[in-house]
Amino acid sequence: MPGDLDIEQGKTQNGLEMMDRERRWLLDMVKDESDQQTIDQYVERESILERDLVLANSDISSQKIETKFPKCSTYKTAHGIFNFFGRYSEAAMKNFSEVSEADIVRICRFLKCTDSIPQIIFNIFSNSRDKQMADPFHSPGKASARYDEMTVYRVWGKELIQVSFPHETTHIVAHSLFTPYKLKTVVDTADGGTQEIEAAMVGTAFFQEGLAITLNEIEFGLKYSSPTKEEEFVDDWVRQGIKYSGWHFNLREMINMDGFDKYGSPIGPAVAGSFCKFLINQYGVETFLKAYQQLSELSSTEQNITSIGNAFGVDFENLSRNWISSLNN
Repeated sequence: MPGDLDIEQGKTQNGLEMMDRERRWLLDMVKDESDQQTIDQYVERESILERDLVLANSDISSQKIETKFPKCSTYKTAHGIFNFFGRYSEAAMKNFSEVSEADIVRICRFLKCTDSIPQIIFNIFSNSRDKQMADPFHSPGKASARYDEMTVYRVWGKELIQVSFPHETTHIVAHSLFTPYKLKTVVDTADGGTQEIEAAMVGTAFFQEGLAITLNEIEFGLKYSSPTKEEEFVDDWVRQGIKYSGWHFNLREMINMDGFDKYGSPIGPAVAGSFCKFLINQYGVETFLKAYQQLSELSSTEQNITSIGNAFGVDFENLSRNWISSLNN
């Protein structure tokens, strides 16, 4: 068929043209010639994104629209509104919007919710400072999901060059599936301080992060990364952490936020990703989401442990042992 992409080789005439077009978009966005090699390496790794657009099998076209924001350019797709704060070319913004639209569709296919795809707002900033100021929680991270607003705040530029970044989008889509509860907590801010917040929540932080990491790995082939370690698939992280780095953790304790935060990165997210990946592979995403919906940071750890056992039909201790055994096989 004309224009089909060769999945093995990743090459056809159209495929090569797509790769070159994305490279030009990025060069348009990043003006500094010293970034040339980084961009070339990025495009070689990420050229599969264009294939994703073809396979998305949905209307992913974007159009520029007028909005109430005077200092940004806004594009709209079927399921996203993209506000760009910074110096981006028209082609770069259009490409970002269409790739992100394709990501939304893929995430919803994985979660089996294509009949109720949510509308998501993306506020895109060229640097961390502007993103942190605009983010209502002033998070130090380069990408954040804000459930009350159904909004992703993220950096796109020299600090974070990837176009496709489905982790935070996964959080938003999963949140949209269920009725949230309100949680009062304290979060770290970019200035080194803390802030008391009341946020909409579904599930627990452990299951939220575990689902996003799992979906990114299974659906998008993305490895987990941490500032302290090179990218790895999460099972390898945990396997190597236990064997070579002396990781010790109490899985029961990590199910609720206090325990999850206690271990920090990379142990907390890596364990969450690996355990949730095991659950989804063994029991299916529908059963996993049933457990996800029943969990709450307002419940005690023991209540959540019971809910997990009920959802999967296996007591938590056996689930934990079976997960560790799977890592050793």
